[in-house]
Amino acid sequence: MNEKTTAASFAAHEPGDLFGRTVRSVAVLVGACILFVATLSVMAVTIASKAMGERKAADVTETEPAAPKKPIVGRPATTGSQSI
Repeated sequence: MNEKTTAASFAAHEPGDLFGRTVRSVAVLVGACILFVATLSVMAVTIASKAMGERKAADVTETEPAAPKKPIVGRPATTGSQSI
């Protein structure tokens, strides 16, 4: 009697039910992957930030430019009396 009940329950499934179960399975797997990757990302950021250490106010200095600024030198002013 038990075999007939099992066979009847398998026959009751329709293709739409299979599609629904497949979509749910895919959603669960994608959600698990997102959760796993997010957890690893948080751990990596935490470990990296602790490895680099925190910057203290005494360590922060203003940086000087790589090359000093040169003054802008314009063309000499010409007067009307000078000709080329």
